[in-house]
Amino acid sequence: MTLYLNRLVRLVLLLSVMVGLIACKPNPQDDIALFQSFITENINKKSDDPYISSTVKPGDKMYDILVNIQHGDTKSAYEKLMILVDKNDSEAPFWVAKMIYQASVKSIPRAINLYELSANQGNPYAYYELSPLGKGCLAYFGKKTCTEENFNKAIELFKAVAEQGDLRAQYFLLKQQQLDQSKETRAQYIQEVIRFSQAHYYQPLMDYVNTILIYSPSKGKSEAKTPEQYQLAIDLLTISANNNYIPAIYKLSSLLKDTAQEESERLINIALKLGSTKTVEYKYLYSKKESEEKYFYNALYKGLSGQYAFDVHTLNEEERAKVNEKVKLFMNDITPMVYIDGFTSRDDWVD
Repeated sequence: MTLYLNRLVRLVLLLSVMVGLIACKPNPQDDIALFQSFITENINKKSDDPYISSTVKPGDKMYDILVNIQHGDTKSAYEKLMILVDKNDSEAPFWVAKMIYQASVKSIPRAINLYELSANQGNPYAYYELSPLGKGCLAYFGKKTCTEENFNKAIELFKAVAEQGDLRAQYFLLKQQQLDQSKETRAQYIQEVIRFSQAHYYQPLMDYVNTILIYSPSKGKSEAKTPEQYQLAIDLLTISANNNYIPAIYKLSSLLKDTAQEESERLINIALKLGSTKTVEYKYLYSKKESEEKYFYNALYKGLSGQYAFDVHTLNEEERAKVNEKVKLFMNDITPMVYIDGFTSRDDWVD
């Protein structure tokens, strides 16, 4: 009887703890009110600046390189990075290491050396990649290289650059606090996400949207738990898209494809002008079979990435020359924005 009572008491205590944890867990439905004034103020604003939400701007030493990486033109990016490596640039070794570490077993020691070179020059991203949280660090480099000491050094350096106003460092440090996981601190977290968005840094907002939108494979679309949460996602994506943020544009266009086809197509055309290779692929796939239009988008993809994405179509030489001229003119009007940064996984580099 005593044994039974002890088990009953433990069960009651366990249930009490579980109920307490559930009660403390934030409800995204409560977030709607927290975002409302931000949405009201910004939902109808559209920026004419194609680079307003870009990680780097034209003229920055990394701009052309990150554009190449985002478009999948790693050969051009590598050549430009090696020029900077030879000039003892602190960022370039980090990007080369991130580019090559999965290439082969032989590339691993070189990647480690490049990360260490960048880290020793004070690059917090390099220390982060040499920590247990670095993408693939433990799998490729092992425990001796991927240490907690490197993670702590990354934190220390990120704090220093965060104090100087670096939004990406600030967001990284914010995530370490896990303020979004508790009802008591959820509002503080949302306010920080809004602050980043007001400075046109939209990755935190995209990360948030991805917590309330769930892709349903059976239905082939993203859904939310409630209609209000779905509308919140649409509104937040609209604000990001209005400020020329490619990931938001593409996601919003996909969500609106069935309900607002004209607006969806307008967004696709904006993404094209911002240099989205994924959008070029989309336009290719939905072009008429064996048409000049199909060849145009295939040639445009090559112009952006350095290679064709699909089979080269059998247009005659005169027809190809005509379309290639159109591609050159179109590319002159493209203003590539960059959304990748040092935290972006190598698997997510190419748009």
